[in-house]
Amino acid sequence: MTVNLVRKSAVYVKPEATPGVGVEVDASNLVIANAIDPVPLEADEIENPQIRGYLGARSRVVVSKRASVSITVPLIGGGLHANGKAPLQPPWHNLMLACGHSFEELIADGGTSSGRENDRWLRYRPNDDARSTVTIERYRDRITQRLTGCVGSMTLNGAGGDFGSLVFEMQGVYTKLYGSRTRPSGEAPVFQPQFPINGRTTAYPGLTNDFSDCVYSFTLTQNNTVTPNDCSNRAGNRPIEYTVTNRESTAELVMNAVVDTAKGAGVDRQVQGDPFFKSGTSDGIAMPFKPTPPNGTGVVRFGTKAGNTIIVGIPNATMGPVTPGDQDGTATYTVPLTCVPLTANTDYEIIVAGDPS
Repeated sequence: MTVNLVRKSAVYVKPEATPGVGVEVDASNLVIANAIDPVPLEADEIENPQIRGYLGARSRVVVSKRASVSITVPLIGGGLHANGKAPLQPPWHNLMLACGHSFEELIADGGTSSGRENDRWLRYRPNDDARSTVTIERYRDRITQRLTGCVGSMTLNGAGGDFGSLVFEMQGVYTKLYGSRTRPSGEAPVFQPQFPINGRTTAYPGLTNDFSDCVYSFTLTQNNTVTPNDCSNRAGNRPIEYTVTNRESTAELVMNAVVDTAKGAGVDRQVQGDPFFKSGTSDGIAMPFKPTPPNGTGVVRFGTKAGNTIIVGIPNATMGPVTPGDQDGTATYTVPLTCVPLTANTDYEIIVAGDPS
């Protein structure tokens, strides 16, 4: 018997031409991951409901077999195009599409570009009509778990003194484990370096003047509902299709409760964010955090290097009840936000920034 080494693990993600029909992955589909947490088999059990004239256990049948995997990836970009200006697709691109996002390439003034040499932004937005699915292969030292027809939901995390990350909770069609399967061959992509979040690599300039430079952490949760379409008339042994049937995106800020010396004087000086709290939070209030070209300001900006900078924007949000707390002895506010689209697919946007010059 040969032992199986957990550290010799990798995950590969490739888009499918037909939902649920698996494709062969290769080395170029490698996704750098901080954590891979699979559930190789999930299923529902149904009990035989027949009434009998004797006692004893009823037979049970396993139905709707499926699998899931949680993939945590570093919040990094894909580097720059050969021209040194346009950003390349980040390593989490295919996972974003499978979580129901659209993808746009834009030039610095916010318009769309027909040539990659002019692009300055890559923008991801949630899309009600997105139908992309992926095949995911998790390789672990000769044993491979293969999932097809995968879709899911995304969460973005960033906190001071730590690395930013994206967590993808994916669901797909169960397939068997493959033993003695070799790792996909070919040339693997080159990944950008990741830097811990601190004052030199992260900024929070989009929180209006009332929230400037005082955020400890930020979390954006897509909150997709993924439903299996297990129809009884799936002729031809078609695979189960997984579909995103709802989305209720939220965000959360943990911010410093400090005095803003630039506003008011003496006893009239305002606490950061005080005008928003005075407005009342029972019904929420609109708070725009929309990135603006060429550099983008957004809610948060992770990174400073072109091609390795991520910007998050929320065009319209409402604020819930604020909770006071502390961060290692420093007074804080936890601010819950609900991403409210004013038009379709405008809940939030995630941008990979290139060189705007």
